[in-house]
Formats: sequence, structure tokens, C-alpha cells
Amino acid sequence: MSKINIRSTFFILLFLGAFVSLSAQEKEASHQYETRFERIAQEQLDAYNAKDIDSFLKSYAEDVKVYRFPDRLLYQGKDKMRDTYKRMFETIPNLHCTLENRIVEQNVVIDKEKVQLGDKTIRATAIYVIKDFRIKEVYFIQ
Repeated sequence: MSKINIRSTFFILLFLGAFVSLSAQEKEASHQYETRFERIAQEQLDAYNAKDIDSFLKSYAEDVKVYRFPDRLLYQGKDKMRDTYKRMFETIPNLHCTLENRIVEQNVVIDKEKVQLGDKTIRATAIYVIKDFRIKEVYFIQ
């Protein structure tokens, strides 16, 4: 092999090694974000089950929008959310949400849930859109 071919091969391998390393770093960074987004969804679920309104609301953006899927706006804003959930926490016995399945795709977390509302159980899907590490939009499918 000539010096030119050895040199060219070396630089190609060096470039490919840097590319593979960068791809692995990007994949790890993406996984870290997905893990963080999943953690945000889990923290609000844990606070919901503890009926801790202040901890529950920490996960949400001030201007959060809550929809009935696909596009019916139910309400907007953390103050309205506080009123809605505080009332539920105070008045519904046996309020509990069990996570049945979770999908995390980029900044979207999709939870399949079984919700105990007193003596009634419903199944629902919640879609959380996370921006700036706060839940910005929620879509409920029932």
C-alpha cells in the first residue's frame, strides 16, 4: 500500500470513529432527555396519588393547556388547574392513578392509566407535551 492510501485510510477511519462517537454521544444525550421527561411525568403522577397539590403543580408550566383529545380545550393556566385538582383531591375518596404503560418519544410522554375515582374505575390515556422541562400541554383520551 502506498503512503497516500495509508494516509487516506487513516483519515477515513479517524473521521468514521469521530462520527460513531458523536452518534453515541447524541444518543446518550437524547436518552438523558427522555429520562428527564419521564421523570417529570412520574413526579406529577406521584404527587397526584399523594394528593399533594403543590408538588403536583411543580411539573406544569404556568400557561399549561389541558385538552380533551384531539383539540377541545378544557382549560388553561396553572390557577385553573389548581382549582380543579385541589377540589378532586379534597372530595373524591380512593382517588388513585395506576400507570399501565408509558411511552416516551422525544419531549412527549404518553401514559396509559387506570384511574380509581371513589367506587368507579376508568381507563384513560394522557399525553404530556413537555417544553422547557415543564408540562406545557396535556391531552386526555377517555
